[in-house]
Amino acid sequence: MVYSIYIDVVFLINLMMDILILHTVRILLKLKTSVLRILAGAAIGSFWACIILVYPVLPAGVEGFLTYLVISSLMVKIAYGVKGIRELIKGVMGLYLASAALGGTMYALYQHTRLGYYVEQLIRGRLMEGMPLIILLLLTAGAYLGNRYLWMNLLEIRRQKNSIYEVQLRNGNLVICATGLLDTGNHLYEPISHRPVHVVSEKIWNSLGQQEPFLFIPYHTIGTEEGMMPGKFIDSMEISGGQEKRKIIKPLIAVSPHELSKTGEYEILLHEDN
Repeated sequence: MVYSIYIDVVFLINLMMDILILHTVRILLKLKTSVLRILAGAAIGSFWACIILVYPVLPAGVEGFLTYLVISSLMVKIAYGVKGIRELIKGVMGLYLASAALGGTMYALYQHTRLGYYVEQLIRGRLMEGMPLIILLLLTAGAYLGNRYLWMNLLEIRRQKNSIYEVQLRNGNLVICATGLLDTGNHLYEPISHRPVHVVSEKIWNSLGQQEPFLFIPYHTIGTEEGMMPGKFIDSMEISGGQEKRKIIKPLIAVSPHELSKTGEYEILLHEDN
């Protein structure tokens, strides 16, 4: 049985996938590039896919070496203009990771839906039996967006995990142990002394004593809310994380008017300046 394969359709499908993969790598590694560079890098990968499909004459080892090392490196170099072997390796590893994630999603769709059948018919030129190209584009875009959403959430979880610290607060005879999040978005300072302010939950605030605060700290949220937070100095605060441990004498804390963490993962927003 002889099948006709429409090489232009193969090129277009591979180009679309490579663009999504290269764009994913750009987001994950925070690389600077342009649409034209990503398009050029994707075109190299798609062109190579067509070559090895039409002329399958290379030994498996040679084809693998060219595909996974030479062509991948060339795609990264063209797409991002990276300099140095270290940045090139980092980009290629990101390319493999993004390819595995997107490829895994597409493979699941291929195996558990009729997507594989429709794509096969489309490549063989059976346009009436194959899936309309626009539907394929939408499904691929959906797989890309789903993977991107998962990656962004995983990166955020990892960032927060690396920013979580054990905190011990002392005030007189009171010792409170809590969990703190190093909040790079906390730019709150006491306006007169310009001391950094650590924001605590109402529970922590009340546990450190019920004396009246002797200063109020103005705050402004990202939205439109403005107000004054009660603040006070306590005796000390010790922050521990991994091998790092530091002690702050007379830190300034303020009580948050809102819940800090809905899941209760942390009770203090630590200022990055302390």
